[in-house]
Amino acid sequence: ARAFAGDAAVPVAWTGRLLRDPALRAGFEAELTGLLPRARLQPPAGDSLAGAALLAATEEPGPYGTMIRTVRR
Repeated sequence: ARAFAGDAAVPVAWTGRLLRDPALRAGFEAELTGLLPRARLQPPAGDSLAGAALLAATEEPGPYGTMIRTVRR
């Protein structure tokens, strides 16, 4: 909730084949904007592997930091 403070739009990307269906995506977007009116649904910029690589390469993962575990071999 605090992460979404302010008036700026909140970009939300989706992934998976289900939301490629226009009717399902419209229902999802309606529910999302009902919960977070400033949400702006947009297609993903890449796939899940690209997202994981981006998080692994960043020095400050933000709210995802607790989900990242470093394994040294």
